[in-house]
Amino acid sequence: MRVDSLPNKLYAWNGKSWMELSKELTYTYLVEDYVQHLTDKVQDGEIDPDDLTDHEQEEVENAIQRRSSDST
Repeated sequence: MRVDSLPNKLYAWNGKSWMELSKELTYTYLVEDYVQHLTDKVQDGEIDPDDLTDHEQEEVENAIQRRSSDST
């Protein structure tokens, strides 16, 4: 995952070079640490939720709800 560009880009190593993957076709990159990273960036105002894919938005919304539940 490349996070130094917006929107973030997803790459896979094919043994010879890095290939960019469509985040619309795979969700395997949405591991807990990455969702946490996205959630922090959204809550800090560094990332606009509209720049995320639909699935990323859903995961971030769920993470924010969990944070709210945990803090009460």
